[in-house]
Order: sequence, then structure tokens, then C-alpha cells
Amino acid sequence: MNTFPSVARILVGATIYLISLSANSWTINGSYDSQQVGDRCKNWSSTGSVVTDIKSYSGDKSCLQHIDEGKTGFGQWGGIINHPSALKKGDEIWVRIRTFMPSGFNYDSTSGGSRLKFLRVHVRDASSDNLGYNDWYINPKGGGTPFRFIYEEEQVWSNVGTSDDAIKLGQWETYEYYIKFDNVSVDNGRQARVRFWKNGELLNDITDRMTLKNSSAYSDRTHVFTYWNGGSPATQDMYVDDLVITSDTPGKRDANGNPYIGVGSRIADPNPPSWP
Repeated sequence: MNTFPSVARILVGATIYLISLSANSWTINGSYDSQQVGDRCKNWSSTGSVVTDIKSYSGDKSCLQHIDEGKTGFGQWGGIINHPSALKKGDEIWVRIRTFMPSGFNYDSTSGGSRLKFLRVHVRDASSDNLGYNDWYINPKGGGTPFRFIYEEEQVWSNVGTSDDAIKLGQWETYEYYIKFDNVSVDNGRQARVRFWKNGELLNDITDRMTLKNSSAYSDRTHVFTYWNGGSPATQDMYVDDLVITSDTPGKRDANGNPYIGVGSRIADPNPPSWP
């Protein structure tokens, strides 16, 4: 079977099940298995994110990501997932995604700081439709730090991970991203913090960054990739599976006691245990 199929042969669709629990407690559990190959991935904004049966982490289907050489890919590469309700100061979000970049996949970017957009959580308020993103970026291959974080309205970078945490091609990897929303950081006496995991291991717990521009700001959507800074260096495909986005505290805990979705579960645990 051809590992690098054309979009024409694969055009896709997926199923993302939404469990609404309350105004600010909801979960989007992503599974593409009940959809037909060639359908557009449900709840993703882009036309190029399509269901395929060529590779999967669980079940028999995943969501194909295709990009052409030299293209930035907006509207086709990755996608935007709207939040069922706004996340405000004091709210939390967990985003878990599994990725497969085939051997030879080139994730380097040539502009925008030479970093590839990965997971981005958008912020706005009633008077402005864009107050920046909480950005998880992928650094170019071969550097000492594989990832970086920035909240665009603060413009302060934080490194995430070591060289041992760099992307491994030709295998599935699981990434998870947590944000506590506040315009004042934990280190400055409030709640804003950000955590990152890869394959269940905590990469960084950032407590000195704001995650909202002001106290009335809120988050309305999550972006996965969406725009390749400088254009893709090649025509290439990759795959994502088991995307979970939730504002409801997961029931699992990492080795440090932090709530997280984790690696083993296909979906988020909707029944968290008591935890201080």
C-alpha cells in the first residue's frame, strides 16, 4: 500500500464526539473510525484534513494531513476546532493528540522564527477578535531544544523539552498540552500556567507566564498546525489520531500528580476522582 497517497485518493472525514457537561465543562473526544475514507475530518475547519485507513494509532482510521511543497496550507493543513463554550479566567484546557510523521518527513520552517506551528490556543475578548495565541511551536530538526512556548501578547519565549524529546519519525507519538487561563501567572500570585507532555512524560511546567491578555479575555478555539511558516519544504503527508480537547479535569494523574488525559486512554476520563 502506498504510504504517501494523494489527497485525491484519500479525501477524508472523521467523527468527534462532543460531551457537553456544563457551560465551561465539556469534552471533545476524537475518533475517525465511524466515518468513510475520503470524508473531511468532522469539526476540523480545513478541507485537506481527511479520514484515511492507511495508518492509525487506534481503531482502523486516522486523520490525514497533506501539504504541498512551498505552500503555507491555511485552510487545508491542520485545522481549527471551535470550543463549545468560551474558556475564561480560572478555566482550564487539556489538548491531547497523537501524531505520525513518516520517515523522511521534513518539519522545518523558514520564517516565523523558523518554527512550525503545532498546537495553538486562541485568545480574544469582546472588543478584540485577536489577543494572541498560547503557542506550542516545533523547532527545526537538530537543535538542542525541540519545542518552544510563547503567549503572543507577552512575547516571552520558554524552552520545552531536551534533545532527547525531539520528534521521532516513523512512529506514533502522543503530545498533551495544558493551560490554566489567567492574566497573572502563578509566580505572581494568581493561576496562569502551562504544561507539556510527550508520551506521558512531563516536559515542562511553566508558572511565570500569563495566558490571557486581561481579566475579561477568553479562549474560543484551538488550532492544530493550520499555517506552515515559510511554506512546506516538500510535498508530504502525516497523520493524527485520538484528538481530545477538554475543559473537564481528567481522572488520570502523571508521575507528579498533575491531572492529564495520558497516553493509554483513547478518550478522556469523564469521571475524575477527588483531588486536592
